[in-house]
Amino acid sequence: MKTKVKQLRSRNGNQVANQFEITQTKKDYQAHIFQSYDTIISKIIYSKGKRIIYLDKEAFNYSRTTSKYLYQFMMMNKKEIENLITNKKAIFKNLNK
Repeated sequence: MKTKVKQLRSRNGNQVANQFEITQTKKDYQAHIFQSYDTIISKIIYSKGKRIIYLDKEAFNYSRTTSKYLYQFMMMNKKEIENLITNKKAIFKNLNK
């Protein structure tokens, strides 16, 4: 499996401390992970033509800054993410066991 880590960037293009996007790839699998400090907040898995979105139940909506970069990572706003949750298209899970 190939893993890449990059820091997220602010609106003006500067790297943001402690906000990371991790990408893991192998043959028919790709995972995009959003990590704030040492905590995984979200994991999006693409496998066999399907997308599964996981949000950490304990860390989701933890702070304003974390939420801001979660929205950026997911390329969605708060309302769109709430709709995913309401429509059960995002799954709450402990991503930090």
